[in-house]
Amino acid sequence: MKTGAYEEIIRDMRVRKECRGTMTLISFPEFPTRDYVDVSVQTNPLLWNNEQMEDLPHAQIERIEGIYITPGIIKDQRWSLARFLNRYYKGKDDVYVIGVLTGAAMFKGDLLKKIHFDHEEANIKLSSYNEKNRRGPLDFEIDFPDDVEGRSVILIEDIADSFVSMDRIESRAQERGVKELLTVTLLDKVEGRLAQYHDRHPGISLFTIKNRYVVGYGLDANKRMRYLNGIFTIKGE
Repeated sequence: MKTGAYEEIIRDMRVRKECRGTMTLISFPEFPTRDYVDVSVQTNPLLWNNEQMEDLPHAQIERIEGIYITPGIIKDQRWSLARFLNRYYKGKDDVYVIGVLTGAAMFKGDLLKKIHFDHEEANIKLSSYNEKNRRGPLDFEIDFPDDVEGRSVILIEDIADSFVSMDRIESRAQERGVKELLTVTLLDKVEGRLAQYHDRHPGISLFTIKNRYVVGYGLDANKRMRYLNGIFTIKGE
C-alpha cells in the first residue's frame, strides 16, 4: 500500500494522491483553474448583463460594487469540471456527490446536470452555533450519510478561504471511513488562509480570487443575494 503523496496517470489524466490514514485525498494538477486575483471588477451596471439584478431591492443593488465573474465564464469552467469528473469517474459504482449547504447548492445543482457517471447524492451542513445560538466549535448540523464508508466522495463547496471548514470536513470524512475524497470549490481565496493551513488547497478550484467579500451563485451577504447568476463584489468590503 502506498503512503504519503504520489501521482498516477489515469485515462491520460495526471492525478495526485495523498494518503491520510485509510483515506486518499485526490487532486487534478492539470485542471485549468482561472486566476482572478488581478482581474478588475466591472463597475458599469450597463455591462453586468444579469437579468436578476432587476428583481433586487434597491438597498441591495446599492451595496453591489460590480460584477467580478460573469455567468458565462462560470458556465465554461463548470463544463471543464464536468469533463474532468466524467473521465475520471467513468465506470465507478461507488461515487457519492455531496454538497456543503447552503452555499454550494446552486453550484452542485448545475454541475449534476452535466454528470454522466453513476452516483448518489447528499448534502452536509456545518454550524458554529450551539442550541443557545452562541458561537462555538464547528459541528455537523447534517452529517455524512450512514453508507459513506468505503465510498469515493466528491465534495462540492462554494469557497475555500481560511480552510477551517475544509479541514473539519476532511477530518470527518476520514472518521466516517471515506475511501477517496475529492474536494471541489467554486472559489479559492488563497489570501484568506490561516497560517496553519497555508499549504492546503482544494482538489479542484474553478477560480482563485482576491481577498474580497463576494456574493452571488450561492454566496450570500446576510442571507441575501445568494441567487444571482454571477459573482459580485460588495462596496466597502
